[in-house]
Amino acid sequence: MNNIVLPFQEINPFIRHSHSFTVDLPSPHIGVMSYDYRMIYVIKGSGQFSLDNQLFAAGEGSLLYWPPGTSYSFLPAGGERFYLYGIN
Repeated sequence: MNNIVLPFQEINPFIRHSHSFTVDLPSPHIGVMSYDYRMIYVIKGSGQFSLDNQLFAAGEGSLLYWPPGTSYSFLPAGGERFYLYGIN
């Protein structure tokens, strides 16, 4: 394996959009396709995330990260609401 060393000073991420939002049932975020990297932090609530049809349990403090071209859905637990923070 080749190791690449990237000095901290050369890291230059581009954050296109960051926002906090909530998701209830029925979720409008079903089968959405990401066209950039996504990072989602669960502030409050619980349920599941579907990433390319693979389910992941998520609750307060969970952090999910996925690449462009990933189909995703937010599936809050019944009667709950996801409070999320997202960075694209």
